[in-house]
Amino acid sequence: LRDAEERRKAEASEAERRTAEEAARRKAEEEAREKAAAEAAAAKPAAKPSDLFQQARAHIEKKQYDEAAQGFELYLERYPKGETADLAGYHLGQARYAQERWEDAARAFAVVLDRFPKSDVTAASRLRYAQCLLKLKTHVDEAKKYLESIPHDFPKAPEAAKARELLQSLNGKKG
Repeated sequence: LRDAEERRKAEASEAERRTAEEAARRKAEEEAREKAAAEAAAAKPAAKPSDLFQQARAHIEKKQYDEAAQGFELYLERYPKGETADLAGYHLGQARYAQERWEDAARAFAVVLDRFPKSDVTAASRLRYAQCLLKLKTHVDEAKKYLESIPHDFPKAPEAAKARELLQSLNGKKG
């Protein structure tokens, strides 16, 4: 009887051990599946540059400026020499300008002016950069120089008229 009881205890012990091992194995498999799923999600191929750019533009149109700025920053981080990097930089500045984040906007426009001096958005970037400097009230003379350069370098650009108007306003305040 004692042998039977010991055998039953041993079998019960063995069954508990197997159950615990099975539970541990299932848990490890589940964790491995979750880890693999997380890694697969993280390793998804990056969106095409044009997709990233268009998503960020859509946020601008919806006046979702934080999301737009994040999208353009991501585009510029991934594709600093991308086909529309100049436009991404300009729109990043526009998003920050709309948020009245003058320093951030000025920085974005300055990058466009430094990296893409012959871009289609150069005149607009110069104008916005000057406007940021005026809003910051720190470098008014520099802002004036940028404003003066627009009609000189881009006489037919719509920004030329706005630059002349701002200069007149600034000079009128002084006089």
